[in-house]
Order: sequence, then structure tokens, then C-alpha cells
Amino acid sequence: LPVLDVLVSRERTLRDEVDSLRQALSDRRDIERAKDWLSESRKCSPQAAFEALRQKAMERGESLGQVARALLAKAGESSVG
Repeated sequence: LPVLDVLVSRERTLRDEVDSLRQALSDRRDIERAKDWLSESRKCSPQAAFEALRQKAMERGESLGQVARALLAKAGESSVG
């Protein structure tokens, strides 16, 4: 029975790690897309676009991924209208 508890605990830990990695990959993808969009729309370097995203994230107290997704959602709305 103790062995089963250890295995269940390890499985939970691995699932948590997988979920964390999936979120990190999703964040990275969204940050890159937002950086590219911002760089194109502002006619600035990718580094300047990233710095703008980073600054906005710090101002809002949000993660870069959250800011990137909000920007992409807003960009999607403006391109439709």
C-alpha cells in the first residue's frame, strides 16, 4: 500500500509538471505571436516590441502570456472591424 501511495504521488507530480510545461509552451507561442504583430504594427524591432510587452505586463501585474493573449484578442477584433 505505501508503494501505491508513492506511485500516485509521483503521477500527480508528473501531471503537474506536464501541465506547467504545456502552459509555458502556450505562453511562449502567444508571446512570440504578439511580439511579431506588435513589431509589424509599430514598425519597430522585435526587441522593442518585446520590451513594450514586458513593460505592459509589469504595469498591469500580469504575466507576459496574459498580456500577449489580451493583445492578440484585441488585434483580432480590430482586424475584423
